[in-house]
Amino acid sequence: MPVLALKGRSFGEVSAIAWNRLATRSRQFRLPLVMRISQKETERWLDAGESLCWPLTQAKAVEILNRHPEDHERILAWADEIASGFAQVPQFGRRCLDPSFPEGASAAEIYAYRMTARLDFLRPLAQAHLISGRDDFLHALDGLIEGWSHARSVARSWDTVDDSIRVLNLLEVMAVLRERLPVDTVRFGLQTILYCAWNIEGRRARTGNHLIYEALAL
Repeated sequence: MPVLALKGRSFGEVSAIAWNRLATRSRQFRLPLVMRISQKETERWLDAGESLCWPLTQAKAVEILNRHPEDHERILAWADEIASGFAQVPQFGRRCLDPSFPEGASAAEIYAYRMTARLDFLRPLAQAHLISGRDDFLHALDGLIEGWSHARSVARSWDTVDDSIRVLNLLEVMAVLRERLPVDTVRFGLQTILYCAWNIEGRRARTGNHLIYEALAL
């Protein structure tokens, strides 16, 4: 354990750090076995998209959107841009929604990719489709969920907070549009949620960002 991590800490704080790291290592060691044991149950879950208990219904989402007609124009304009393959990313401006990871890129480019890969561009498409009924928003959503699902399945290190945001956004989108999305797309979305959830469970700390525990709870 690095000396700097111990400097100025009480015995109780040092013990908590050590226990937390031991617990994390233990989860990471056990995770592959748990995943193998639960594989059959996982497959049943992935095939049961329509029968799952979802946290939000399409009718409720439409009701919420209809309460705020003043936001519709902004949502539609935002979704039009996303449907064209671009999105406004905080701190980085307008960026292409390319799911491929920028190997060998600068730290700034990799961070921009992380911000883009959080998938918060899915919700405007879902909202715009519910407002307008336009199929182009649904088709764009379909392609993005599949593309980013393939990107997320790559075996590499993924940030747990980023993955937590993916879980929250994907659950909301599929909850309200699962009946309109192709079965394969729903499965891609559910598979991405599982990738994220296993990563969060294996690497989470005893203390951490609240999004991590919200995602695990959902």
